Amino acid sequence: MIVYLHTVEKIDKARTFARHERSDVRHIGVPPGIDVRLLAKYVVRQFSEEEQKNPEGLIELLLINSEGNSGELYLGGAASEGSYVYIGNAVPFGRSFARLLMPPRKGGQGVEIHGCAVAAPEIDPRTGSIRDAESGLRFIFALACGFNSRVRASREPLGSENNDYFGESLAEAYPSDGDWQDNVITKFDFDAVGRFSPRHDSILKGRFVPDIRRLPVP
Repeated sequence: MIVYLHTVEKIDKARTFARHERSDVRHIGVPPGIDVRLLAKYVVRQFSEEEQKNPEGLIELLLINSEGNSGELYLGGAASEGSYVYIGNAVPFGRSFARLLMPPRKGGQGVEIHGCAVAAPEIDPRTGSIRDAESGLRFIFALACGFNSRVRASREPLGSENNDYFGESLAEAYPSDGDWQDNVITKFDFDAVGRFSPRHDSILKGRFVPDIRRLPVP
């Protein structure tokens, strides 16, 4: 199945991307102010009774349609306190979902984050200058290590109506116990219709994904 998680600001515009119309898609609204440590359990409760008995590996793709900013996701809504994901809790948040994600060797597509520039540089709101050029990239790498799966996100503002693969703003992170710089991709080859080339997928297909229990928690 493909699971779309929508925050309260996005749920009214919830729709299925054209590329997923023939798939088993579940649209799930995130309760305002939810503790992110409980979100995976909440998602499982939205499955059928039969699916809840054995939810491991059921999610082929997790798509998060959320408000946020560089290195932050406001899963319970932008106005909610204590329900956002940042570098300090990205790994444990991802770990809570990891068992639900289908492994890449079985066709799992990992995680896509839509609706905000979570992989973008951190901007000083007073001056408009870049305060930390790599904060968003480190964040999605931490998420990838938690999810133990690929994470795709945008380095620019991205509307919920977007139906492509992020265009040239794509950043893609893979789990590893090595340096984040070696496992985050921001430059891709593009084909004639503007979609990024899958050559990175073929290169990385079958690569060793470390046991997430050995990875440090920030």
